[in-house]
Amino acid sequence: MSLKIALVSSLSLLSVAACDSQVDGEHQGTVLATLTGSVRTAQPVATASAEVAVVWVVESGGYSLIGADTVEVEGSFPAQFQLSIFTPPSDDMLIDWEGMKFGVAYIVAGPAGNPDHTVTDSWLGAELGRVLVYLPETPPLGSAVAGFLRGTPAPGFHLYDVHRLTEAERQDRFDCISDLFNADNSHMPTREEMYAACGGTGRDELSMAASDLATPLDIELVDRVDFNDLPQW
Repeated sequence: MSLKIALVSSLSLLSVAACDSQVDGEHQGTVLATLTGSVRTAQPVATASAEVAVVWVVESGGYSLIGADTVEVEGSFPAQFQLSIFTPPSDDMLIDWEGMKFGVAYIVAGPAGNPDHTVTDSWLGAELGRVLVYLPETPPLGSAVAGFLRGTPAPGFHLYDVHRLTEAERQDRFDCISDLFNADNSHMPTREEMYAACGGTGRDELSMAASDLATPLDIELVDRVDFNDLPQW
């Protein structure tokens, strides 16, 4: 996955941290989604600071990352945070599959005071087990997007769990896709065909979190986020 990164201000995030953590800010408008979770560190420090951001993944030739506003989480760790989203991602933040649009975002932590978090090497942590999904409308049953999301969720924001395929599961997907191609080698199987017949394309798979937006997020601060550890769908 090659990355070209741009920063766009599109979401207002309100962070409330536990213990000594405090964040000031005024945001107006209707809250469309609220995410909660914790930022923790294994480092032997009493206090630290970081910023939490939502970063949308966009297909543009390869893949691009488009970041959102950030807010500071500071004080004693682990610190609890709350992200209130007031604005849906703009059209340029959405992925388009055959006219059906949707968005998928990483939830990451970066250095406090950084004017943007558009360089993955600067990330201090990320939620590795869940991603944020946005749908402007319900995907039709049988569509590639419905196959990708394992259903036809309602419009709006949702939290999805990430399932990392075992090598055996991945090979099963590849074998199935190969069989589809061999059955009709006039064309490569479409996304719809791969999801309908094989259950996926061989990448990480998503399923809606049991508690959806109420599912707690967990970000561990590390020296460096390995891109290979991020969900790859």
